[in-house]
Amino acid sequence: MWRPSTSKTIPPESKSLLPQTPPRNPSKATKATPLGEVERVRRNNEFLKKELRVEDADTLALASQAMEPVLSALLDPERPVLHVTCEGDNRFYSVLETQPEDLDRLMALGRFLLEHKQRAAFYVLTTSVMQLQTRLDHPRMGELLQVCGEAIQQSAQPNESIVRAVRAVAVRCAQRKLVSHDVLALFFPGMLAARNKLLSALGASEQQCEHVQAHLELCNALDDLLSANPPLLGVSTNDTGGQDYAVPRGSDTSGCFDQAIWIAYQLLDMKLPKAVHLFAALSCAAINQGGRETDLLKGFVKALRQAPAGFAPELLMQLSQRACELAASGALDAGCLSDFEAAAQHQGALDCQVLLCRRRIELDLHRLQRLKDPQQRNQLASRLMSEILEAHALMHRHDATNHDAVKLMASLLGIGVEHQAPWLHVVNNALKDLTQPTPH
Repeated sequence: MWRPSTSKTIPPESKSLLPQTPPRNPSKATKATPLGEVERVRRNNEFLKKELRVEDADTLALASQAMEPVLSALLDPERPVLHVTCEGDNRFYSVLETQPEDLDRLMALGRFLLEHKQRAAFYVLTTSVMQLQTRLDHPRMGELLQVCGEAIQQSAQPNESIVRAVRAVAVRCAQRKLVSHDVLALFFPGMLAARNKLLSALGASEQQCEHVQAHLELCNALDDLLSANPPLLGVSTNDTGGQDYAVPRGSDTSGCFDQAIWIAYQLLDMKLPKAVHLFAALSCAAINQGGRETDLLKGFVKALRQAPAGFAPELLMQLSQRACELAASGALDAGCLSDFEAAAQHQGALDCQVLLCRRRIELDLHRLQRLKDPQQRNQLASRLMSEILEAHALMHRHDATNHDAVKLMASLLGIGVEHQAPWLHVVNNALKDLTQPTPH
């Protein structure tokens, strides 16, 4: 099953490149000497302007005063904590130390930048999170993730590769109950609304939506497909006022289609009333996909039994015909046709029910023809005669002439004649009854 990326790469603002980390312990020959107060202020201001790109004069003046101790500690030449390498328009952010006091200062700087709506808040905080990705239980991780999530929410166009990286850390923390689901939701900007929109279209209640939000793996899978461009999962209203369900291509090799199948089964287990539409779309996309297609059709039948009556008649007929084709080729067992038939009855789809009933009996007649054991043949013949008689009333409702039931009983009689079966006369009498004119 799908898992979020755990890449350690923190890309710069415009490209996805590895951060460039300077040596932690300069040699004695190059060791920096302590800076005087005036030089520290100048260096801090230069860092704010050039590396963090703080351009507003009022914000710069306030940062110069309020953030002076924080910046001086973070930029200490003898023990640098935050390092930014500039290459043209690119910025490479690196966090070199993660002692508790270092994280406190990074969060203080991040909060200040966040409060004053500076884009650098996103990079300072996400880089800090990634520096701790192998230490999820770090005492500052929970608070740091919350501030980082707030920075993602504020950022107009956050770098998606960075968001995915820190999201993976947040998910792992949430799975270990180190952060709350509310904190985790900060790392999915716009996704909560997209998830709820899809779930609502699938008939989910408010309580069911909340249940999905608490299912971290399901949220991640949904977000992965919903955040694609264009989205790989969705519901839209067509020209006739109906709904069209979009799913990944069945020939997809990236894993998205299997991911969508997993999502469909999760929603089916939650008894979403319109999960059947998702299975129908997936089944149509999976034609000629072997076991994947047959498994989806079985899921579709189960979903159909849970759905309110009146499911799209044309689509139900299309999938019923496909189930018959697969059963005829041996890819789908006859028991599944019986399940399809029961689901069609539940839906009030008489034409589909008749089709499936007729095809199921035809397949059993073919099996009867091949049976060698007389006892097994007699048992199956007896059952088939009863089923044909039961199907008579059903088929008569669909076609008053009822030719289908007559043809099926005639086929059974022909097999009896071929094998000189002891039940031959019983079937012959049943066929005569079926061909008698219906009294008016």
